Order: sequence, then C-alpha cells, then structure tokens
Amino acid sequence: ENTNYLYMEKFPNDRALFQPYQNANDKWVTLSKRIENVKNILHKIPAQWAAYQSKFNEMSDWMTRVDASLKQILAEKESMEQFEQEKIAFQKICCEADAKREDMKWLVKTLDFLLSHTNEDQATREQGKIEKLITQYKTLIPIIETTMIKTEIFAKC
Repeated sequence: ENTNYLYMEKFPNDRALFQPYQNANDKWVTLSKRIENVKNILHKIPAQWAAYQSKFNEMSDWMTRVDASLKQILAEKESMEQFEQEKIAFQKICCEADAKREDMKWLVKTLDFLLSHTNEDQATREQGKIEKLITQYKTLIPIIETTMIKTEIFAKC
C-alpha cells in the first residue's frame, strides 16, 4: 500500500495502475481471510479427531457390553431372581439404544468431515473401521429387540 501512495504522490494524474492495484489488493484481502479460515479449521482438527475417537470407543464399548449382557441373559439361570437381575441390567444397557443411533449419525458425519483433511491411507483405515462398527450396530439392534421380547415372555412364565 505504501508503494501505491508514493506512486500517487509522484504521479497524481496517472490512474492507469489504480484499478489493477485495487483488484490485486482485493484478491489479497480475500486470500488472506481464506488462509486464516483454513488455519483455524486445521487448528481444530486434532481436537475433532480426539472427540471422534472417544465417541467411537464409547460406541464400541457399549456394543461389547450389550453382547456380554445378551449372553448373560440368554444363559440358563438357577433362580428367577438371577434372571430378573440380568433382565434389569440388560434393560438399562438397551435403554441407551436410541441415543446410540444419534451417536452413530454423529460419528458418520464427523468422519466424513475429517476424512477430507487426512491422507488416503488413514482415510481408508478409518472408513473400514466405521463400516465395521455400523454393520455391528445394525446387526445388534434387531437382536436387542428380539431379546427384549423374549425376556418379557420368560418373565411372565
């Protein structure tokens, strides 16, 4: 900008360079803003990966607990009290199923964003992991529903 002012002082009637300078300056300002935005996004990405990994692990752990609870509830019990305890534990875990659906949506959406900011190898690995988790979740939900019906029937017998 100093160069522009010095030039205007020496040649006040010469306007030939004014418009090209103005265009270049506008582009520079726009580019500087875009660089700052990208820098801010890139600065936040490690925290977003950490949040994603945390939620992913939480989801995986929940599914492991559901699997264990399914095995426990379907195993033969010595008393009705044992069955009731297992049923209550199973129902507590399964009450979270609706919230976990939202968590799965969040995981997919977040990973979709993060994949555009990572290398191809990591993107392929993470895509494979989320697909496996989604498949496990989709398999688990009908089993949960069926088991809940079975436990209600067993409890009435």
